[in-house]
Amino acid sequence: MAGLGWMRSDPSLRIASLILAVLIWMYVRGEEKPVQVFTVPLEIEGIPSDLALAVGTPDSVAVRVRAPDATLKNLSPGRFQARIRLSDPKPGELTIPLASDDVKAPIGVEVLQVEPRSVALRLERRLTREVPIGVRVKGRAAAGFEYDGYTITPDRVRVEGPEGIVSQVREAMADEVDVTGRSLNF
Repeated sequence: MAGLGWMRSDPSLRIASLILAVLIWMYVRGEEKPVQVFTVPLEIEGIPSDLALAVGTPDSVAVRVRAPDATLKNLSPGRFQARIRLSDPKPGELTIPLASDDVKAPIGVEVLQVEPRSVALRLERRLTREVPIGVRVKGRAAAGFEYDGYTITPDRVRVEGPEGIVSQVREAMADEVDVTGRSLNF
């Protein structure tokens, strides 16, 4: 222990040693990056105007990320962008692989994994057609009055979307109308 006597006699060496120890501790602690999972909206680009996505396409993905603790505390799903770009899509079934590269993350955040690892899409031709508007009426008119029907203007509406769905639409329903206690036209 006689060799360490110079350290006990010089306070600046004690302070320097303490600072060095704190810096090493901060460096080692900073290397420990926790992992967290975020649910991120999924954007699909490159769909031509004559095609539409059929029902069942996921609208979000789970993104597993690693970042320093302080960074993770300030993260929210809105700070990420999960995006896939279709190139020359045709009607039918597509399976698009998802990778970490498909997620744009803030600086200092490492994207480890995206779930699901692939997305199944079904593209159909876009169809537009006009359908009548229907109304559901509930309740009873005031005493001495009776419900005598309705008139809607306009009486038709244009619907647009994937051919498989739009071709099955028979009418578009307006909000439910309550005639309870009504005694005048409205």
